[in-house]
Amino acid sequence: FGKLNNVLWFHFLALLINCFLLVDQVARCVPSLCFMMDDLLVQNSLMSKIENSYSEIRNEEDIKKQSKHLKNLILSGDISKSTALEIASYLKKQNTQYVSIRSSAELEGSYKASFAGMFDTYLNIESDIDSVLDLTKKCWASVFNENTLVYQFRMGVMSLVGIAVIIQEMIPSEISGVVRTVHPLDSSSLVIEMSYGIGDIIVKGLVQPDTYVVERNTLRILEKIISNKNIMSICKGTGLEIIEVHNELAKKQAITDKVIRDVARTCLMVEKVFGYPQNIEVCIFNDKIWLLQSRPVVGGKNEDKNYSI
Repeated sequence: FGKLNNVLWFHFLALLINCFLLVDQVARCVPSLCFMMDDLLVQNSLMSKIENSYSEIRNEEDIKKQSKHLKNLILSGDISKSTALEIASYLKKQNTQYVSIRSSAELEGSYKASFAGMFDTYLNIESDIDSVLDLTKKCWASVFNENTLVYQFRMGVMSLVGIAVIIQEMIPSEISGVVRTVHPLDSSSLVIEMSYGIGDIIVKGLVQPDTYVVERNTLRILEKIISNKNIMSICKGTGLEIIEVHNELAKKQAITDKVIRDVARTCLMVEKVFGYPQNIEVCIFNDKIWLLQSRPVVGGKNEDKNYSI
């Protein structure tokens, strides 16, 4: 599927996954929009300028200067009127006070390089059109973050990474986590990591989540490692706040065995839609599992593809 079809492909996948999930009503995809950066690049005739900047990077010392220049190209560019209108229409339709603006790279999780966690994401943002458009550009511009360019340089992947922005309703997660549908050490099982609150502190490594290993065919729980989850991230105003978790709750299993199996079953459904192993960001709110984003695992089959939900 070409880049021009990525938005339609994104909506098709979300619809298909929701059809699967309607069977048991335990999980849903978060209503979302997805946009590649291609539109802004064409609108502002930036490709040749970006290629010239990449050609100027001969060593890691060159990266700081080019990172700043490349990011400024994106931030000073104009989002097309059609894209802005579609975003405004989505915000009006959803009628939600807060949104999240997530980044997803085309090579993220690929066999060549894993860019997971390197790009900017903005959570619990007021759904004002000007703020959302501004942060959408900042998400796109993060493909030129210094650490990302250094990583690309060291991996020998010095070309523009296709990056998309996912705009979705902000779910004030009670519990969040990541599911790898194939365990890295045992292909017959999957692994679930869960902790309290918003999942940003898991990504940043600020908390050690619980780990649950589940057999793929039977959904039998093979192993549980319960961690001391002593902090959690919560929505507060137009941002997030980290608070302490009471000692007794911190050492308690984050989700019940039934929910562990529900999460496992749901994520295996997602894997079935994509056709290859996935890393899936999930959260739990109001007794429902919400699917936030999915990307192929490094080393999984068909690792050259990457679509997010």
